[in-house]
Order: sequence, then C-alpha cells, then structure tokens
Amino acid sequence: MVTGDRLSIDYGNNFYHPVRTRQKHLHHGYDFVCLCAACTSGEDPFRAFCCPLCPSTSPSAGSGTGTGSSADNEEGDGLTGSSLGGVMTARYPRAVAGVSSGVMLETVTAGQDSEKEEDEEDEEDEEEYQEVAGDDVYFVCTTCGYQTDVPTTQALLDAEDRLCMQPPETPEELAALLAPGGEGVEREAGRFHRQHYMCFWLMDDIAMTLALDGQEVNPKSAHSKAKMHSSISLVHQLLELLASNPGVPSPHHYSEEVIYRDRLAQLYVMVGETTAAQQQYQAAYDLSCVCAGMSAASTRELKVLVENTPSSAETLMVRTRQICHSLC
Repeated sequence: MVTGDRLSIDYGNNFYHPVRTRQKHLHHGYDFVCLCAACTSGEDPFRAFCCPLCPSTSPSAGSGTGTGSSADNEEGDGLTGSSLGGVMTARYPRAVAGVSSGVMLETVTAGQDSEKEEDEEDEEDEEEYQEVAGDDVYFVCTTCGYQTDVPTTQALLDAEDRLCMQPPETPEELAALLAPGGEGVEREAGRFHRQHYMCFWLMDDIAMTLALDGQEVNPKSAHSKAKMHSSISLVHQLLELLASNPGVPSPHHYSEEVIYRDRLAQLYVMVGETTAAQQQYQAAYDLSCVCAGMSAASTRELKVLVENTPSSAETLMVRTRQICHSLC
C-alpha cells in the first residue's frame, strides 16, 4: 500500500450473498444504497441455476475430483460438477447501471423527534431503495443466452422458497438436490447450480455439523473419521466455489479462503493426516501474508502451525493455547 491508495472497510458479513440481500443489509443497517459495480452491474452470480438447454460439459455428479489450487479435492462427495453445462444467473433490469466507482448514495436525513415522522421516513427510504434495487428479476444462461420467461422465473423463485423451508441436512440429500432430475429424486433436483448462494451455505453448514458430530463421538473411531472425511470433502468444494464463482474475484476472497484452509487443516489433524494439514496451514499462511500482513497476530499464529504442525486433536488444542499465550 502506498500514498494515495484507496482504503475501504467491511460493512458487514455479506460474503457470498446475493445483491438484494447485501443492499438491504446496507440500506437498513447503515442508511445508504450502495452503488458499487458489484451491486449495480445488473447480474447476480450468487443466484445460479442450471440451464435446461445447455448440454453437460462438466464432470458427472459423483466424480468427486476437484482441480485447481483452491480445491485439490480427493474426497468423493458426489457434489463436484453440475448437472448441466450452462449456468443461469439472476438479472435485475432496474439496477442502476454505469456506476463503477463504489459511490454510496445517502438516503436518510438527520434523526426525527416524532415517531410518526420516523415511520414516514422509513417508508420513503424503502421506496427509494426499491427504485434503485427494483423488484423485477429473471435468469439468463451465461453460455447460450437462454432467458427465462415469467412462469419459469416464478418456478425458480418458488424453488428458492421451498429450499428455505426444507433444506438438505446431509451430503447425500445435498447431492440429490444438485443431481440431474429423475424419478424418486426429491425437491428441486437438477435446477439449483452448486454456485447458488443457498447451496454454498448449506454445504458450509453440513460440513460444520459433520465435524462437530465427529468430535463428539470417539474422535479415533472409524465412524468419527468417516464424518471428518465427509466434512473435509465439503470444505474442498467450498474452496473450489470461491475460486470459480465470478462474484468473488481474487484477491477479495483471500481472507475467507484463509478461514476455510485453517478449518481444513484442523480437520486433517483430527484424522491424523499431518502432511495434508501442514500443506493447508502453509496455504493459509501465504494468503494471510497478502490480506492481513506478515506482522498480524493471525498470520504469525499460522506460521507457528506450519513450522510445528500438530499431529493429533490433543496436541492441536495444546499448541493453540500456547500460541495464544505467546502472542498476547
């Protein structure tokens, strides 16, 4: 960083969330409508569905082979690849276009004494937000250009609502959700693309649940290790999505990747794979040097873990306490 570089802050945990969610959070929490390029491009890569017209061009679901620096997935999870080749992303025709400088539009004036005036002001602000964000949406395939009509768009929106009401709870249920449609496959099979933000956070939640369940039982048992390996597989998939989704270009996802690689390293320690754990700690450290700096406490902690990678869950807990004590 040099004199004149632009500085920014994180207004909240809006990572891997769709445009509408981010803008509503910023509007209601901080009283402005964000007009940055990501919010005003008119395209939302975090709401992604499989195109019904494009042929499959990716590995078949179930291959479980991830590639690339952010995946290296060797665990079979049935989630790699999409059921169809094309990705349909959400489009908002009423989004404010042509703004790429990150300008933020203030929409709320000074506080009012009257509660009635505050309510009226909130209603006006909501109307102004709707004018910027709009309430029209449709989906366009980024490969063939197919555009959904009104009934198809509504069917996809209904699918999102149903997924909120009845989310998958296991890797098998999530794989079924992402698999090509067919008899006996429940929910909206074959419609959701794994790039969809709901699939991302379902994957994250299931991975965390598996890891916690594996620790509660005997960590050294075969059953616990199986849960840990399933969690490892899902975290690899999350890393692959960070690298492949155009909505999270480098280096903006580095800090999140540090978190996932640290989690992955801990999981490898739990199953006794020290070499794999050290590789993930090294990757996390390298990224942390970029996004947090070499002198940051979190970076120095990762450096210690690279140089002295724990070989078991017990040593991991001891090492973590020692590092925290030495850095405080």
